[in-house]
Formats: sequence, structure tokens, C-alpha cells
Amino acid sequence: MKRTMKVCFVLLALTLVSANLFAGGATEAASGTPKESSISFMWWGNETRNAATIKAAESFMQENPEVKVTNMPNPFGGYHDKILVQLANGTAPDLFCYSTEWMTEVGFEKEPLLLDLNTVSDYIDLSSVDPAVLSGGIANGKLLGVPTAISGLSFAYYSNAIDAYMKKTGKSAPPTVGQNWTWEEFLQYGKEFHDAMGDDYYFFEYGGDYSGFDNTFCWMLSEIAGAPYLDEKCNVTFTEADLKKTFDTLVYMTENGIMPDKDYQVEVLSGVNSRDSILAEGKIGSVLHWTSNIQENSTKANAPLVTMAYPVLGRAENDGVFVRPAQFWSIYTKSKDKIAAARLLDYILISPTAAMDLKLERGVPATAVGRKTLSDAGILSGSIAEATDYLVASADTGYNWFIRVPTVLNEINNSYVNVLLGKESSANAAKRVHAAIVKITDGMRADYKL
Repeated sequence: MKRTMKVCFVLLALTLVSANLFAGGATEAASGTPKESSISFMWWGNETRNAATIKAAESFMQENPEVKVTNMPNPFGGYHDKILVQLANGTAPDLFCYSTEWMTEVGFEKEPLLLDLNTVSDYIDLSSVDPAVLSGGIANGKLLGVPTAISGLSFAYYSNAIDAYMKKTGKSAPPTVGQNWTWEEFLQYGKEFHDAMGDDYYFFEYGGDYSGFDNTFCWMLSEIAGAPYLDEKCNVTFTEADLKKTFDTLVYMTENGIMPDKDYQVEVLSGVNSRDSILAEGKIGSVLHWTSNIQENSTKANAPLVTMAYPVLGRAENDGVFVRPAQFWSIYTKSKDKIAAARLLDYILISPTAAMDLKLERGVPATAVGRKTLSDAGILSGSIAEATDYLVASADTGYNWFIRVPTVLNEINNSYVNVLLGKESSANAAKRVHAAIVKITDGMRADYKL
């Protein structure tokens, strides 16, 4: 009995000593000076974006004086080659901006160049990033980048053109957020708009540039195919018939005045942009564009933009389009202080101070926390806020890095011009383009060992 009591006293004493040791350690850590570290932070942008990003980094250092951040702003020209060289020779910055377009170049390397952010999840709060937004940075279960902002495709109508149409015909406006319509109803509305307003009025155009056409075509092809037209393993999901139907639909829209005429479209696809004067005259009814372009297009049209409901073209269960991260924040896998880099990334994502520093210079914040901060401050409001909320609520989570492969898009664009001008039938173009894309994607899967 006495021996048992002695053992109990010894165990109790050891327990108290251990508790004091741990308590002392925690107190010392809490009261001691945090470990100093130095990290580099690189991105591209114009003067206003650079100033805002530097301000956010400085706010981080003020709240975390033990971390020194070296800012490395760059122009966009040359950034791609610069970061690839840095990643290859071991000199890449700790935290940096990376484009969606380039993810396939590094995302499938045997020896990863971008850190799987899941490995530093204790230091980055991603709980307020919607899965549809976050999914764009994931490959093979690894989170290689977090979107710098929300960017996605939304339909909108120009109030000056539609108000004039409603006044002239007594017809109603197109369906908006909370309402529904089919692709057939969308086409019918467009035809009636053109017929009522005149030959030089068009209900729909795809943003007035080369990439706008890409976005429209890829969305339509994906909806017709029933899945993203290239999946996350770079497999072709569409058939020749799906491709032909997409060509035919766009030609139908052109021939029936729903979209601008052939000459206009050929000019746009060749890099000539004459849409601004047409917009200002109120002769374009609606657009499929990035949410980040809402203010720019509204200014060019000198009219407010109203978010339209997504017309259901193919997949009834998916009434929206994808959220495309235009850029990512990524951490270099060989960073000497991954934790400090993760803390800076976390600050940029969820700190109200950082949100107010950045405002909308990098786009609409990817986190609900950031959006709420700007909304409460009256910075994020109106059609931009409405379109973003609708996009996040409706968008497909199937976006992947292969949706915008340049060689694939070139095949599509060049063939569409031939079909539009009657130089090639849609059937022949579909057969040839399908074969070309299969060959391109087969080669990419071999290169990336998918």
C-alpha cells in the first residue's frame, strides 16, 4: 500500500513538473521574440495594382514585424519567361503570382515546382473560398494555387439598348438573376430584338476580342457535350457532332442578326476592335464577358449593365458557367520559409486590412471575408457584386487548366472563320478540328504522363 502511494506521488510529481515545463515553454514562446524571416513576393501589374499590392504587403509587415517582405512588382511583358527560368534554376520568389494559362507547364512535373498548399493548411484559412473558386488550382489532389480574385463569365444586357427595345415594342427585359430561360428563348429574343431595332442592331456579342470568342465557343461546346470539353486529364469529351452543332449555332446567330455580321467578327478575331462606337450608340443588346470587365463595358456603353440569367443550353443541372482563376497565388516548393510565405498569403486572402488596401485592383476578392469587407465599405456593389454572387452560386466546379490550351483554341478560331466565310463546311471543319484536338491532347497527356 505504501509502495503504491509512493509511486502515485512520484507520478504526480512528474506530471506537475511536465506541466510546468510545458507551461513555461508556452509562456516563453508567447512572450519571446518571434523568429525573424525574410521572404520575396512577386507579381505583375500596372502602377495602381502595384501600389495596392505593395500597400497590402506593408500592412502585413506592420502587423508581423518579424517578417520582412521584399516586393518584386513586374510588368506583364516577359513575366512568363522570367518566372519559368526562376523556377527552373532555383531562384523563384517565395510567394508569386502565376497565370492559369501556364499551369500545365509546371503543374504535372515529377518534381513539383509549386508547393501543395494543403501542406501548409495550418497557416492558410481557405474556409471562406467557395469550392467552385478553389477547384481551379487543384490537380491530382494537390492545391497548387489559390485564385488571386474571382473572375468568371457572366451574361449581361446593356440597359440603354434594351430600354430602347422595350419602349419601341412593349416587350419585357431578358430574364435576370432568380429567373430562368432556355437557349431557344435566348435565340428568339435575340432575333426579335434585331428585327425590331434594325439591321445594325445586334442582341449579343462576345466581348469584342479574341478571347471573348474563345470563352463563348468553349462554353457552348461544353454545354452541348454535357461536360467541360476537355477534362482534368486532358481527355476530349466532345464528338464531331457536338463540334459541328457549335459551329452551326454561331453561324445561325450571325445569319439571323443575333450576333454582329461576318465582317465585324472577322475583324475582331484578327485583332481589330470596332465595337466601342457601336456600344456607345446603344446598338449591342447583351454580352458574355468576365465579371471583371463589367465596369469597363458599362463605361464604354455609357449605360448600366444588368446581370442576365444564364440561358440553359445543354446541361439543365448546370445553369452557370465556370469560374476561371485568371491568376493564382503560388508558393515555391523550394522556398526557405514556406510558413512565412503561407502567412502572407493568408493575410492577403482574409485580412480586412488587406482587402481595403487592394480594393478591386486585383479583381473581386476570392474569399467571402474579402467580399464582405468591400461590400460593407460600399466598394463592392451594384452589378459587379450581383454578377459575382450569381456566378459563385451557379458556376460549374469542373473548370480545369486544359480549357484554354492555346494550340487547341487556335484550331477552333481559325476553323470558325473559314466556316463563317463559307470557305469550309461545318461538317468538314468539325471532322478536321476534332482530329487535330485529339492529336494535340494525346501529345499533352504523354508529355505530362497523365
